[in-house]
Amino acid sequence: LRLRDVSLAVIGTDIEPGTYRSGGTNPEGATDCYWARLSSLNETHIIDSNISTSPQMVLIESGDKAFLTHSCQPWKKLG
Repeated sequence: LRLRDVSLAVIGTDIEPGTYRSGGTNPEGATDCYWARLSSLNETHIIDSNISTSPQMVLIESGDKAFLTHSCQPWKKLG
């Protein structure tokens, strides 16, 4: 999944539910790898989130509305 350095992906349109993995912080990113599952397109409506330099894994559920990510290596769907 190729998302720009800062991306808001709509579930069911830009990204499908499932488990995704990123290698961690993008070397070109300005900060640590951050992601958030959102209950709406409002970036403050956070269901779950994390920030780290380490590899990241996230389960995007069918009830999620959007996925926000920045400064992460590309996300790859598992399975």
